[in-house]
Amino acid sequence: MFLDLNRLYPNDFPPPENTRPLIKFIERLIVGCLNIEPIAVNSPLGRSPPVRRTVRVRLGPRVRYHRSALISICLWVSMFAWLKKTSGPPTASDAMARAIILKCLFVKALAAPPPKYLSECRERWTKEEWKRFLEQERVQHKPFAERLREGGLWNVVEQKERSFLEMSSNEVTQQMLIDASWSVESIVCLLWALGHISELLPYDQQADPELTNNLPAGPARILIKKAVLRPHALIEKQRDLAELWHWRSRTRQLQESNYKFTFPGDMTIQKVIGMTSAKAATDGVIPSPIGDDFPAFGKAYRDLVQQG
Repeated sequence: MFLDLNRLYPNDFPPPENTRPLIKFIERLIVGCLNIEPIAVNSPLGRSPPVRRTVRVRLGPRVRYHRSALISICLWVSMFAWLKKTSGPPTASDAMARAIILKCLFVKALAAPPPKYLSECRERWTKEEWKRFLEQERVQHKPFAERLREGGLWNVVEQKERSFLEMSSNEVTQQMLIDASWSVESIVCLLWALGHISELLPYDQQADPELTNNLPAGPARILIKKAVLRPHALIEKQRDLAELWHWRSRTRQLQESNYKFTFPGDMTIQKVIGMTSAKAATDGVIPSPIGDDFPAFGKAYRDLVQQG
């Protein structure tokens, strides 16, 4: 599965603004280590034409990673894309509402039979058996949309999500099931922000679907009313960490697209990556660097390769 980090950027908004905390961090790093002015620091760290928002996003340099690649980025990317649609920071009620919506999508994806299996069944069944199956399934899936309507959330469900929730299994594609199954990462992220999960996972571990059971039971309206967010400072700290990993991912993408970085003196993007990973490790926000690079799956980030 591809995860599109470019969803962080609105169509008319250049990447540097979204990585502003990281850029300031790099500026301080360069000034502190080299005692020079940060000339044109913004440009090599992501200035490029505005990136068109897409539905599917890629982690890193257009590389398909292992299914669990940099899962914490996955957790926060979905949340960040959603934040861009709000006029300000979301409230606890907003976060709980979104978690409930995503949980409905995730559970439906788990309950839906794989399209290939369904196709095989249809070939074996009679028309009457097929019709009966579709009717039974419609009844089984109806509660997902009903819960959202009863909770006053249906109007804030995205159109694509509404369509998925109302589809019968014979209309659902394998890609839809994969996309919905990845919502577990965002659910876990939101549950952490709401205090229902104690810790976020390291960036190279996949979230256990069982963690979604930490979403409290009860009517949506009551859950939304009682929701409380963690302190703002803790959420901002995790956001900054996600943006740091996003910067590393974006930088590798630019490197592999032959982007021409511009730095003063003999500074190179490799040196910037090395200094950034060392400083981040010293600050305790990432594990010890591997080969002067961010560590992921026991390797330097630059050494992650395409799989399957």
